[in-house]
Amino acid sequence: MWYYFMSQQVRFLLPVMPIFAAFAALGLGRAWAMTADIRPARLLLAGAVLVLAINQGLFVGIYATLRLPPALGLKSAAAYHRDAPTMQGAFYENCTYVTRHLEPGERYLGLIWPHSYYCPQSTAAVNGWFAGTERERLYPLKGISLDEVITAFERENTALVTVPTNSENRHNEFSRTEIIAADPSSSFVGRYFADTIPGLVPLARDRFSAVYDGHEILAYMKAKRLERP
Repeated sequence: MWYYFMSQQVRFLLPVMPIFAAFAALGLGRAWAMTADIRPARLLLAGAVLVLAINQGLFVGIYATLRLPPALGLKSAAAYHRDAPTMQGAFYENCTYVTRHLEPGERYLGLIWPHSYYCPQSTAAVNGWFAGTERERLYPLKGISLDEVITAFERENTALVTVPTNSENRHNEFSRTEIIAADPSSSFVGRYFADTIPGLVPLARDRFSAVYDGHEILAYMKAKRLERP
């Protein structure tokens, strides 16, 4: 109920769950005592509790089969993230590639959102927010020019670019997995090089994103600037 009526804010209620559980236990105990002399009511109550217990047991069991193998070292982290159901993925493989191949003094541009926990944090320009683009944060409709993007790429020594390729959607009429293609041009930075992405060979790729050479993208944008009238 909380999930559907309060989006995912239920996670913020977790700290008070023990209190709710205590009240629920007291209420169940009182209901059990009140039905001591009413056999049909007690059977109905026991049946309801049994259904809820089975439902919760299935929930815990399913998640245990997913989480325990990697926790016990029976499954690699890469295989777990590749097989675990998700809406967009944790971008584990591509983030691992960025972590391993980013040299000291280099940064990367991350267009995938939300920004993955597994990607480097301090060396990222998330969703095109390079240092010095505070004006664009305050006035996003004005955007950032091609010249400013090129300057930021060079100043930050942007070696890698992570780009979303697609995502999963299950919020449809039949709750079936629907693959939706991502559009890098929707980013106010990605729109300057989105048209060259199909012609580039990704350095790494997973189900939902790809990693490209930042120097190749920079060269493309410089050539694009020369073509301007």
